[in-house]
Amino acid sequence: MRIPPVGIKWQIPGEPSNGEGCSEKIFPNILSCAREGSEKMNTEQKRDELYADLVKQLEEKGLYKNPYKDLVERYMAMWGYAIELENDIIERGVCYPSATGVKKNDSVSLHINTVKQMGIVLDKLDLQAKPVKKEGGIDV
Repeated sequence: MRIPPVGIKWQIPGEPSNGEGCSEKIFPNILSCAREGSEKMNTEQKRDELYADLVKQLEEKGLYKNPYKDLVERYMAMWGYAIELENDIIERGVCYPSATGVKKNDSVSLHINTVKQMGIVLDKLDLQAKPVKKEGGIDV
């Protein structure tokens, strides 16, 4: 894909858009095309739920002690960084105008690396994401 000119949003020809010229299929989890008026996620509540779930899983395995406690804290810090990077990508986009021309947003590559590192920490904690069930009850 090519980088669109400044002020132009991504659009795949023939794909449904969100009414603002942005295709729903391009970076749906990260960018969401910076929808105006959309409610921001309640990060504090999500952070608390995630932290409680990690601690619960470790306690069930009898592993909630040092150094695992520190790994949970590091994971939560990385989670916060990932949220901030996502917000920066939503606000500025994949590229942004500068005095010297269009520049790529470094938050994109930093976000990718942060999420990879978060996965490594979960592996070290021997934790796995719980399967998501469809309406029919089948694991995804």
